[in-house]
Amino acid sequence: EEHDNTGSSCGENGKDHKKEEGMLDNDQHQEFVQIDFYKSPLPEDLHKSCLQLFEENMGDMYRASSWGLDMKEKSDEFHHDNARFLIATKKITSTSNQSSSSRGQTSGEQQQEQQRGDVLGFAHFRFDVNDDDRPTEEVLYVYEIQISSKARRCGLGRRLMAIMELIAMRSQMRKVMLTVFKSNHAALGFYLSKMKYGIDESSPSQFVDNVEGGGDEGAADYEILSKQIKKMVK
Repeated sequence: EEHDNTGSSCGENGKDHKKEEGMLDNDQHQEFVQIDFYKSPLPEDLHKSCLQLFEENMGDMYRASSWGLDMKEKSDEFHHDNARFLIATKKITSTSNQSSSSRGQTSGEQQQEQQRGDVLGFAHFRFDVNDDDRPTEEVLYVYEIQISSKARRCGLGRRLMAIMELIAMRSQMRKVMLTVFKSNHAALGFYLSKMKYGIDESSPSQFVDNVEGGGDEGAADYEILSKQIKKMVK
C-alpha cells in the first residue's frame, strides 16, 4: 500500500496534552499554534477538517494520478486502528483584566479564555515495516502531512516532520518512510533538500523493469523516500 504527502506516552483516549506553541501577531489577541497527538479514531470535527484539508491540497493531484481520488478510502485510512496523528490548530488566547467582584479575582490579574481554532496542518503516520512482502526493518511511515495555505512557509511542516522523527527515534524505528508524487515538485524539494530524505531502495524508480520499453510511459508516478534514524543514546 502506498501513501502520498504534500510538502508526529498518550493520555486518555489517545490524546497527549503536551503542546507545541508558536505565537502569531494580532492587535486584539494572541494566537498560538498548538500541536496535539491523537490515536484513531479522531473526534468527528477533526476527522472532517483533516479530510477537507487533504482534498483541498491533494484532490487535483490524485485525480490526475494513476491512483485516482477516493475520499471514502481516505476516510477509512484515517479510521484505521493503527493510525496516529499530529494535528496543529490555531488557539486564540484572549487577555483581559477583571475585577474581584466580576470574576472573583484580585484587580490586575489576567483571565485567559482559550478556544481551539481552525486546523492549520496535520500528519498521519503509523508504525509499520519497510516491505509488506519481505520486511527487514521497522519504520515509521508518514501517510500524510498536509499544511493549510494559511500556515505555509512558517516552519510548521518542518516541525511536524521533526516531531515524527523524534517519535521514531524514541520508538526505536530504523527509518522514517513516505511516498510522494513525482509531479509534486514542492514536496519533493521539501523532503530531499530541506529534510535530507533520499530515494529509498524500494522505490519503483530503483528497478529497471519499472520502465517499460525504456521510456517514461509505464513508469510509476511516485517515489518512496526514506531517512535513517539514529539510535537514541540512553
